[in-house]
Amino acid sequence: DKDGLPVAMLEAMSLGLPVISSDLPGLSDVAVDGLTGMIVPPGDPKALAGAFEALMGDAALRARLGAEAAVVAERYSSRAVGGRYLTLLEDLAAHRWR
Repeated sequence: DKDGLPVAMLEAMSLGLPVISSDLPGLSDVAVDGLTGMIVPPGDPKALAGAFEALMGDAALRARLGAEAAVVAERYSSRAVGGRYLTLLEDLAAHRWR
């Protein structure tokens, strides 16, 4: 009932948007408090509202977190993941034919 890796979150991050998330498995792999967005405790609406207010009220914070969010999201792009698979397959093929 849960994504292993939050695709919708990565899509937002790839557009340079900071994210607000709870520290839950999968989410915490890409949402890093103070780096790509803000982390709030699960089930804490006051903390969630505070995070939204902080981001809405600080354009520089949004820009800084959003820029880093885009960098992190790129690591999970199809091009980046495909490249890692290609490297792995090439390494395996090179070892097999030695």
